[in-house]
Amino acid sequence: MARTRLVPVALTVVAEEDVEAMVAPLTRTQRREIRVRRLTHEAHQQGALLSQADLGLLLGCSPGMIGDIAVRFRHQGEFLPLRGYLADMGVFPTHKAAIIRLYLQGLTTPDIAVRTHHTKAAVDRYLRGFDRVRLLAPKFAREELPLLTGMSMGLVDQYLALLEEHGLLEARPRRGARRVASS
Repeated sequence: MARTRLVPVALTVVAEEDVEAMVAPLTRTQRREIRVRRLTHEAHQQGALLSQADLGLLLGCSPGMIGDIAVRFRHQGEFLPLRGYLADMGVFPTHKAAIIRLYLQGLTTPDIAVRTHHTKAAVDRYLRGFDRVRLLAPKFAREELPLLTGMSMGLVDQYLALLEEHGLLEARPRRGARRVASS
């Protein structure tokens, strides 16, 4: 955190949509979701990323509550531009796995980039990494894949789970056992 570049931003603390939400039959959580969405997008448009702790301080709630809101949005297919999400911090599946999931659903690189707040180049880079795992997984033990792909074991496991979930994972060798190509 000490080396994180800070960017000053101007955020709308109370907007017209907040006033409308107060008179509408919305729950406190729904009103908070409106504010979280607006604040994250305002910061991102100004070149900054808010953390869950930042939003918790701004909205008078816990970072965990902000995390719950972010997860609900993610399950609905909306990816908030939060610092932890875009920087692969925390315990949730990485943005890389979210990008691959959208790809496996048939979305194109430009659509994925817009939806996840990433560049097209970043999306294509993640897709190439996923393809490396897909191509190497049938030939090498799981434990060897991080070294062969240059990815963390956590990311390899997420990609393997996505391959399995979509029926794209062929039979894999057991630990330490490599398949030998026949001549």
